[in-house]
Parts: sequence; C-alpha cells; structure tokens
Amino acid sequence: MALDVANPAERKNEMYERTTKQSHLDTIRYEIDMLIFTFEELTKQSLEIPRRYVFLEGFLLHYRTLIQFFAGNRRKHRAGDLSTYEPQTWARRALTQEEINTLQSPGQKLEDQYWTDISQFLQHSTERRYLEFKDWNVQEMYNDLKTVITAFESAFPRPTVIPVSDTLGGGQSTASFTKIEKIF
Repeated sequence: MALDVANPAERKNEMYERTTKQSHLDTIRYEIDMLIFTFEELTKQSLEIPRRYVFLEGFLLHYRTLIQFFAGNRRKHRAGDLSTYEPQTWARRALTQEEINTLQSPGQKLEDQYWTDISQFLQHSTERRYLEFKDWNVQEMYNDLKTVITAFESAFPRPTVIPVSDTLGGGQSTASFTKIEKIF
C-alpha cells in the first residue's frame, strides 16, 4: 500500500534516507554531486532567505567534507575516514605523484584556507558566530574546488553501462544503455 503524502497523519512517521552507494567511491561522488547541487541552487537569483541559508549550509558542509577528503591530512584523519591519506580504501591503489599534485596539494591549500572557518561557523555553536560577520564567496570557493574535482573525476571516472551488444559481440541487440552522470 502506497503512502498517502497528502495525509499528514501518514507523513508523520515517514522515514528519510540518502541515496544508497555501491562503493566508497560513490560516497565521494555523492559529496561532489551534492556540492554541485547546493551551489547551483544557492546561486539562483530568486532564492528566498530561509532556503538560501539551507543551501549555503549544505554547500559549506559538502565543501568541508571534500576539502578534507582531498587534503589527506594525517592529523585530521580518523579510523574509518575516506581521504587521499589512505587511498587503498576507496581507490584500491596508491595515488600516483601526479594525482597527489592535482588532488592533495590544492586540497591542502583549500583546507588551510577554509576548514577552520567552516567548522566554527557551521559545525557547532561558537562565539565567533555572534562576534564576527562571515561572508562566503561561494563562487570563488566553488571555482577553486572545481579544478580538483575535475582532476579527481578524470582519474576516477564514473562507471558506464556497457551495451549488451558490446558484451555479446553481436550488433543485433536493441538493448540500450545509459551513462551514469550523477548518483541522485
């Protein structure tokens, strides 16, 4: 029996869940997708204030998660964390020197620049939130991280579904396929 979303009594106990993931890489791809989504929503001109705050906080949350992942900071790494510090967990291999240069180095710079501020203005209540006004240049932040994301997606591309005809060696199949662009 389907949930009647128009009935508030039925919605009261509705459960929510984020998208399921097939791998640790999907966790990082989810963070990337959510960063892009929140950035696009946040930069819409007609966004009302309460929604603007929600998308700003979502953007900052996913931004902080990604810069920590890319930076691979040993001091901040805890057991169970995904980061470039221990790539075998999610990449099943070590990073090449080029990947370290294009992922970790800029990730460390962005982490040094933004991690503390995001933590103190978003993660928990601090005195700074009252004492200081904080402007976030989300366009600049996004542009800086986008180059790292592009390098990551080039090194670790999203899977594509192979057409049945390619796997069977025949060209007679009418099966189609879809390239997976985003996980949600």
